[in-house]
Amino acid sequence: MEFSEVIRTRRSVRWYLDKAVPMEMIHRILEEASASPSFMNSQPWEVSVVTGESLAKIIHLYDTDKEYVVPIPWPQEWPERQTMLVAKNREASGKRVLPESGRGRWNYNAPVIVYLHIHKNLNEWSIFDLGAFAQSTMLAAVNHGLSSVPQARLVMHDTKIREILGLGQDRKLILGITLGYADWDHPNNQIKSQRDNPENWIATHN
Repeated sequence: MEFSEVIRTRRSVRWYLDKAVPMEMIHRILEEASASPSFMNSQPWEVSVVTGESLAKIIHLYDTDKEYVVPIPWPQEWPERQTMLVAKNREASGKRVLPESGRGRWNYNAPVIVYLHIHKNLNEWSIFDLGAFAQSTMLAAVNHGLSSVPQARLVMHDTKIREILGLGQDRKLILGITLGYADWDHPNNQIKSQRDNPENWIATHN
């Protein structure tokens, strides 16, 4: 697949087929993503691949525990342009079809969650690097026939998720990415977010 096709094909998929993803494929995707750049080549990313019983435990946690712990606070006030874009996203999210509980509500029926985390001593530069790694992971997934969606929501039980994953107090959970084979016929995947006009965010200085 041509790179321009890969990057334009990637989209946030919010329902997946009941189809297992080979672990060898996941490891191949993550290995490819590790070519991402990082501050002083520190390669801060560490990854927990969650399937099976561990995935079931996390879904049960979200179903039963409503006391969310957010490792990275959301903005208290969005800037004007982001306010408009976030409002459009919330309107679209209200049209999604989700079960009341269980697998599907929190992970859109995906068979895999990839958790990205870093050492607590690292700062915003490493979070930036992790973002590059996350994008590379999602693009590599497309190239291997898989789909994904990055979710801040998946780290909103920070302490208890780290317990399930066996992560120590020295880890900072940053992002969860669901991974799997898209169910393109599902209503959720008929909703596609639009991108803002580049004229609203590109300034050229000659």
